[in-house]
Amino acid sequence: VSQSRYSYETKQNTIIDNETIRNIKYISLKNNQNFRSHWHKETIHYILLMKGFLNYYEAPIENAKGVYLDKIKAGQMFYIPSMRVHEIYSEDSESQFYIFTNKSNEEERQDTFEIPYDIKNFPLISRLENSNQIEYIKRFSYENN
Repeated sequence: VSQSRYSYETKQNTIIDNETIRNIKYISLKNNQNFRSHWHKETIHYILLMKGFLNYYEAPIENAKGVYLDKIKAGQMFYIPSMRVHEIYSEDSESQFYIFTNKSNEEERQDTFEIPYDIKNFPLISRLENSNQIEYIKRFSYENN
């Protein structure tokens, strides 16, 4: 991965905030396709959207009665912490993105806990878009600014 504003050091397998990246996946979702709701005890994700738009839904594990929503566009990178139920939905476009994780494929599989329902159908608590109230969402642009 290369870009101009932020440094992704593939030689040392580090990305943003000195997190160790052990796995990079390329994902393509068709229009109206989603990653089902799930959560991880230890796995974190950085997702770099290369094409399209994504709706990112997140809810706390302990009280998943409402959902936070963020709308992501091509060129944005966002962070998904551990211990949060999350779902990614490609609405109105085909989406292509990279997922950078701190676990190997096998470790991530063992650390993934699926939820038997889609959290995107929960009542909306708040939009994360342009919000400072949720500090763990980190956005970066790989475009020249």
